[in-house]
Amino acid sequence: PQQTDRSNRPRQSSRETTRETTRRPVGATGPDDVAYGWNVVAVALTVRTRETCRMRPVMLFDGDCAFCTSTARWLQRVIPTDVEMLPWQFADLDGLGISAERAQREVVWVGVDGATAGGAQALARYLAGAGGGWPALGLMFRMPPIRWLAAGAYRLIANNRHRLPGGTPACALRPGGSSDTHQPD
Repeated sequence: PQQTDRSNRPRQSSRETTRETTRRPVGATGPDDVAYGWNVVAVALTVRTRETCRMRPVMLFDGDCAFCTSTARWLQRVIPTDVEMLPWQFADLDGLGISAERAQREVVWVGVDGATAGGAQALARYLAGAGGGWPALGLMFRMPPIRWLAAGAYRLIANNRHRLPGGTPACALRPGGSSDTHQPD
């Protein structure tokens, strides 16, 4: 028996929100189409898949850059939040709605609702989820003129990350904004 709330709708788990969708094979036109069933157990059945929504934000960084990796680890240690730090090379960028070019160019924050922020604004969103006085600093990073200054400082650091402690030549960005290690042949 499924539990319901006061409106007689099924209750969703507090840990996971899911949406069920029916997937059809390419070329299937409807329930009468023979190709519609994916599994056959005496009759053609449709398989329901569950798309699980993230329950916490994600912060993508360049895992090939030693400076970026050590900065991400430092942030996690000094300013802990519920944000999942993830090298963009191991992330499902399509599923997150982020292009590889953007992930190479800047740190990207992706909220549970799919909202994104990059660069200094990603850091502002990260700080907003922390405890203590950090959310106030994050809010300041989102307001002009501090927003403009933070964006300039972030771009200066990102463009020179190969020169900073822990940085290597692999951390350098080309003028187009992408990393040397991620260019096609």
